[in-house]
Amino acid sequence: CLDGPLLVIAGPGTGKTQLLSLRAANILAKCDVAPRNILCLTYTEAGAEAMRKRLIELIGRDAYGIEVSTFHGFASSIRSRYPEYFTRPSTDTLVTSLHQQEIFDRFLKSLPFGSPLGGGSPDMPAQNIGKMISFVSKAKRSGLDYDTLGAIAQQNIDAAVWLTEHSELLTLACERASAALAERFEEEVERACGMAPTSLTRPIDCPAGTYVPYILELRDAVRRTELIDEKGKSSGYTKMRDAFFGGSNSQGRTFKIAEQSERLKTACDVARRYQSELDQHHLYDYDDMIGDFVDAVEHNDALRQVLQDTYTYIQVDEFQDTNGAQMRIIELLCDGVDAPNIMAVGDDDQAIMRFQGATIECANQFAAEFSPRSIVLKTNYRSTPAIVELGQAIARQIEYRLDASSNKSIEASKPQGDQVDFSENVFGGKAEEYAAVAASIKQRLVDHYLDKCEDPNEGIAVISAKHAALRSLIPFLVKKKVPFSYRERQNLFASERMQTMLALLRCVTALARGQKELACSYLPQIVCAAELGGDHPSSVTFALSAKREHRGDWMAAMCESNSARVKELYDDLMQWAAEAGASPVRALLFKIAKRSLGYYQDHKELDPLGSAEFNAGIRALLAFAEGEMGDARRMGRTLRLPDLVDKLDAAQKFGVSIDASIDLGTPGAVRLTSAHSSKGLQFECVYLLDADDSTWHKGAGGMSLYPSNLLIRDEKDDDDARRLLFVACLLYTS
Repeated sequence: CLDGPLLVIAGPGTGKTQLLSLRAANILAKCDVAPRNILCLTYTEAGAEAMRKRLIELIGRDAYGIEVSTFHGFASSIRSRYPEYFTRPSTDTLVTSLHQQEIFDRFLKSLPFGSPLGGGSPDMPAQNIGKMISFVSKAKRSGLDYDTLGAIAQQNIDAAVWLTEHSELLTLACERASAALAERFEEEVERACGMAPTSLTRPIDCPAGTYVPYILELRDAVRRTELIDEKGKSSGYTKMRDAFFGGSNSQGRTFKIAEQSERLKTACDVARRYQSELDQHHLYDYDDMIGDFVDAVEHNDALRQVLQDTYTYIQVDEFQDTNGAQMRIIELLCDGVDAPNIMAVGDDDQAIMRFQGATIECANQFAAEFSPRSIVLKTNYRSTPAIVELGQAIARQIEYRLDASSNKSIEASKPQGDQVDFSENVFGGKAEEYAAVAASIKQRLVDHYLDKCEDPNEGIAVISAKHAALRSLIPFLVKKKVPFSYRERQNLFASERMQTMLALLRCVTALARGQKELACSYLPQIVCAAELGGDHPSSVTFALSAKREHRGDWMAAMCESNSARVKELYDDLMQWAAEAGASPVRALLFKIAKRSLGYYQDHKELDPLGSAEFNAGIRALLAFAEGEMGDARRMGRTLRLPDLVDKLDAAQKFGVSIDASIDLGTPGAVRLTSAHSSKGLQFECVYLLDADDSTWHKGAGGMSLYPSNLLIRDEKDDDDARRLLFVACLLYTS
């Protein structure tokens, strides 16, 4: 099927990438189009790269003419090619994370007393900065504007007021829970929701899959829940009451949605001010890239026509990870086209990116708007029958699935492998578990398991829901001399190996500013650091000497020390402080880091994670400095080390995460990866680490700025955990 709309439900291992690539090759062979007329959109750069590689293998040099891109990459390329249609000047600058935090801090602190998002100390960052950043990002990714969110909030508030005046729900919620009360509650919900005015039950016009009117949410939740169990207990009712009602039986009950929606209205007001601030100062954030594209195409018929004339065949991969804003791109590219040539490929059982604003409702929206032909790929070419059946057993527990997936049953094409059944291994503690996993992997390596694998890089993997478990496993692998590869996103400030470097920078800055007491506060970390030649016995001796002979003045003790190492370190600090106000930041950073770099290079084999962590930290520090130098140049200033340290301190104060991702490993090593990062990979042997409910079902906590009936809120549900486990299990090939 080359022409017209097509929706393909492709389970894991069913040849999705092959399908996309072969279809593109077929389009070129059988249709009157050039490579540049084919657009392939996917969720990640890794997915785009895999598709490019497969296309090159299939069709050769013509593959380079096909546009294969992420949604963000596509939006950025159109902006570069057609700048005249975009209202935002191309000279606008991407706002830094620190500047973003500072803007929200200022706005949140300016809120009046009693505001739902106010509060906190003037000397500390505002309480809800992180939540506001997440709120704005999800709103932009979902395609929701603040006026629409405000209308949803007002509908929620009106619904709470109407239910208060026209139902007995608040009165019933104050009574003691019982089976009889649960029945009365269920009847009252049906009665009240059934007679509610259409203004409260009709959805506000907005992207599909983003919200449900509160009246319908309450009614459907009660219908789905067994309020009274088989023993006559009313635990289901209690769960519903606690989910929808605040207050207490003695003090009276309230509808939680009212308070949540007041918070949403305030968040929208702050978000509008934030966007105005960005526009005023010619700044934008990452999520504006797609928003700018949508705005340009919506308001320029000529640009829309150019794009539709250019891209006559469109393919979208990983469609289950699409968000509302990305779905709007697809709509605009097909707007006004009869039976557009667009194929969407995805699998709702693998929808694990909801925390980033993705929604599988986009697939239902696609079906409703384009009436596509639907195909379900049911043959798994990757895994053995036992593993496929294990995955199916998990998938059958997923409660919410697309209509097209309701009868999906994946079958394996491979013959049965060595493992035909599965059982859990229970350990007395984490250390016992990690030691057993390391020993098992070591035995496989001793038995030349990787030599039998088709690709040693896809031989053995250890997968966990959390990176913390993988990091805890690493010492056990090192002890067993098991080679491994590992990548993790890490915050510079949380990096253990960067603490001495950060102390050096702050100490040098304090010395340059004449703040001797502050500089001395960093010296214990510096003098004792192993990467600077310190060890425990000599550090204790020096500390006692400083206290006894210099009344705790570590700087004076360093100056007069008999230790060549300590005296050299003191001289370096003085020299760096003298250069801090005038030397280029980058050059001075390398001078300060030189000794530590040498130390971690020498200890690379003994402590591979430490070496990788320090190198990643230095790269992150340099990248942060480059970003701030660009900001300074834009404002006509020169950035020096003290300025950089001020920026680092502000970033840490506001909780800005400076990406210091770790990436280490050797060919043929055991791959350590999180379940989210493992998507799209495959291995012949997989260990699922910490496979227990407390790890895999742990969700986001704390207050959300989105009410309960907005489906883009942060909380993780049971289906999210089941989908993540399903993805991890279907990485097995044998």
